[in-house]
Amino acid sequence: MIELEDAVMEIIVNAGQSRSLCFEALHCARNGNIDEARLLLNEADGYARRAHQMQTRLIEQDAGEARQQMTLIMV
Repeated sequence: MIELEDAVMEIIVNAGQSRSLCFEALHCARNGNIDEARLLLNEADGYARRAHQMQTRLIEQDAGEARQQMTLIMV
C-alpha cells in the first residue's frame, strides 16, 4: 500500500517540475531556441508522466479495498 503523504508529495514535486520546465521551454522558444525548447518539453513530459502514474496508482488503490481518506494535502 502506498503511503498517502509520500504519494501526494511525489505528485506535487513531479507536476511542479514539469510545469517549471514547460515555462523554461516557452522562454527558449520565444528567444528562438526551438531545439532547446523541444528538449525541455521532452523532459517535462517525463515528469508529468511520473505524476500521472502515481495519481493512477492512488486511484486504483482507492477503487479497491484500501480506501483513502480525504485529507487537506490531497485538496
